[in-house]
Amino acid sequence: MFDVVTDTVPRPGGGPLQRDVILRPAVVAVVPIDERERVVLVRQYRHPVGRAIWEIPAGVIAAGESPQAAAERELLEETGYTADIWEEWTEVFTSPGITDEAVTVYVARELRSTAPYDAREIEAREAFSEEELALMLRNGTLRDAKTILALGLVYGWRGGEMFGGAAR
Repeated sequence: MFDVVTDTVPRPGGGPLQRDVILRPAVVAVVPIDERERVVLVRQYRHPVGRAIWEIPAGVIAAGESPQAAAERELLEETGYTADIWEEWTEVFTSPGITDEAVTVYVARELRSTAPYDAREIEAREAFSEEELALMLRNGTLRDAKTILALGLVYGWRGGEMFGGAAR
């Protein structure tokens, strides 16, 4: 899933500096929006933080797989949905100070339930309105950075407020 390398990099106004870098495969993340304009999130256990968290479907792009194909696969595996409309929104670096991991964010619309989601990986799947997402953000239920970023892109930032509520 990852490699760690130590690079020697030049430093402005000084000698070289050593940096450890985590090399990761590219990732896709999907904001699935249903017919009622709700976003479908999945709840899955994340060992590094020791709990299950709500997040948008996401996963690694397999070798030889296009980002679009990976997004479609991840949506189906994690939610059981397919989508008729796909929009590629942006590519972001998750933590460029320590990793090269890039996430391509998609929005999927016109969802169709075609299969059960993978219950071995996903604890729950649920659709949330913008207001519910805002409450989840404010009360600390929503903590996944890629999800918060993607929802901020979809719903937009309004005068220092996110999702219509005061930013924390």
